[in-house]
Amino acid sequence: MSLKYASGHAAPRSWAQTKRSARLAMVARIAAVTVAVAATAGFAVTHKTVTLTVDGQSREVSTFASSVHGVLVQEHISYTDKDVIAPGPGAPVPQTGQIVIHKARAMDLTIDGQSQTVWTTAATVEEALAVMGVRSEEALLSVARQEPIIGLAGVVTVFTKKSLSVSVDGAVKETTSNAATVGDLLKELGVVLAEGDTVEPALDAMPAAGQQIVVTRVKKPSPAPKKPSPAPPVKVDPGSAQAIAKQMMADSYGWGDDQLACLISLWNRESGWRVNASNRSSGAYGIPQALPGKKMASAGSDWQTNPATQIKWGLKYISDRYSTPCGAWSAFQSKGWY
Repeated sequence: MSLKYASGHAAPRSWAQTKRSARLAMVARIAAVTVAVAATAGFAVTHKTVTLTVDGQSREVSTFASSVHGVLVQEHISYTDKDVIAPGPGAPVPQTGQIVIHKARAMDLTIDGQSQTVWTTAATVEEALAVMGVRSEEALLSVARQEPIIGLAGVVTVFTKKSLSVSVDGAVKETTSNAATVGDLLKELGVVLAEGDTVEPALDAMPAAGQQIVVTRVKKPSPAPKKPSPAPPVKVDPGSAQAIAKQMMADSYGWGDDQLACLISLWNRESGWRVNASNRSSGAYGIPQALPGKKMASAGSDWQTNPATQIKWGLKYISDRYSTPCGAWSAFQSKGWY
């Protein structure tokens, strides 16, 4: 005889059915916990904090981006293929690290008459020229060497150091110079032009490497020969820096009182003949105002305190660059530096 239940009433579960329902409920709870753990782990994997440095300015950045490009887009930083970015835009974001950007900027240059525009990530004019292979310490610039590229306005004019020769008064002199014009070069060499003298190329022309400058003197009737009068002696205090210079000039270069007078005028303006004279803006140092001062170490390790060492270096610099102290003094009067 079979048992029947009234309509509307479920039949009682068996023990097996009850056990199966409990097992399904447990599986559902485990799955929910797994999803929650996975979501937390996914957050930890994708969220990063990096240091973003743009042209030396750093800040902390929190990001979910997967690539360096994504971080830059997030931070509204535009870039071009001229900029330097490390790691590159396509690289993954470092978990904990740095993203460094050096923005490239246009720099208008005229180097020895040749104009060009270069893009550079350098911080200063000097650094930009160094990348181009131009030795700024030997060049004549229209701006300071340490002028920042950021905010630089106008064209930077550069005259590099060149080897040239000058034919004047029956002699040919080999020299090196970064003079902007032929006229400036002649002033450096102490060549004084008389009325009617001609110069080839013209005085306002730019000297070129390997070029010969020819000075042709106007022919005048020869005056009766006169015995040249000796230059008046220049009095200096015994034991002073000027006395040291006078002796050194005579012994090493054969220069007399006329050249000493020029040297005294030159170094009076530069340093007042003070061994510890220092230019805070440029870094020039010592009696001859060497830039930088450590150049004088080639003349002696005591270059910071010994006037004789400084004078020895200064006289050689003048001889190599201007031939004589009067040539250096003439250049200083023309340009304000030598």
